[in-house]
Amino acid sequence: MDQTELFVSLLPGGTTRRSERSAHVSDEFVREALRVYAHISSLGALLHRIRAAYLKDVRTSDKTTFSFHQLLADPSIAVTTLTDKQRDQVDVEVKTLIRQCKDRVRTLESVENARRTSAPSSSWVKGLFVDPRLQAVSDLLAAHRSGITWFLNQKLSQVSSIQAKQQEIRVQRQIEKSQTLLPSASEKYRPAYVPPDETDQEQDPSLTPALLQQLESENKSLLLEFESSLTQVRAAEKALIDIASLQTELANHLVSQTQLTDALYEEAHATTEHVQSGNLQLKQARARNKSAIRYLVGFLLGASILLLMLDSLLFQ
Repeated sequence: MDQTELFVSLLPGGTTRRSERSAHVSDEFVREALRVYAHISSLGALLHRIRAAYLKDVRTSDKTTFSFHQLLADPSIAVTTLTDKQRDQVDVEVKTLIRQCKDRVRTLESVENARRTSAPSSSWVKGLFVDPRLQAVSDLLAAHRSGITWFLNQKLSQVSSIQAKQQEIRVQRQIEKSQTLLPSASEKYRPAYVPPDETDQEQDPSLTPALLQQLESENKSLLLEFESSLTQVRAAEKALIDIASLQTELANHLVSQTQLTDALYEEAHATTEHVQSGNLQLKQARARNKSAIRYLVGFLLGASILLLMLDSLLFQ
């Protein structure tokens, strides 16, 4: 089992035996990769768990008091509703965690790149004096580790995509909600009720000062609600732009990482074939040498017997 397969088997649901896990986790590169995967996995599970509450339209105040980190640390917390403030916190914290995980994966890539470039086989001059088998091991290790970081990048891109889609739905719903507050786009920012002049008041005696004050108060409340909705839309749109930009960055990096991983696997495959070919040639050379030795031993034995026979004939 190669390093990439071992890494995958160490993830939840893996089938590697405990002894194999213990032996393999001695590799610090893999230990860090497993820690990063644990964070990405927990984040993805949380987004799935709160999806219904995140997209639910809450019109009443929610007195539930829990933080994002509490939700992340305790999967048993049931989430049925989220306030706009809590949604904003989710947007900020998810983006922050995705960036942190992205930076840790980049660090793993940098560490492996430094190891690969400092390997003796990285220079063709040095490579002339390197055991091909050691070079094959180094190339295989590079391919396996690249596969691990590709796996992490893919999972991170998937989590980012989940959050981007949820935020997109939230923005769309908030826009639709704001559009229903006023009868038409042309009446935006217009008061829902304009107090009549004195002539109108004389014509409509039902508009008492108390009723006028009530209508004016309702009008102000409507305007405040509309302005609040616009503020929420702008904030959600900005958060959506941020996560979309991050998603694009992750997707582009995943493409380049895929190309690098494919190239490293091809290189490792070619090196392995070269080593196998060299081993085959060595076996053939040993076989030829073995045959030559047999012929030489036979010739020497025959020559020795002949000399003994000649010696015995000459001294009779």
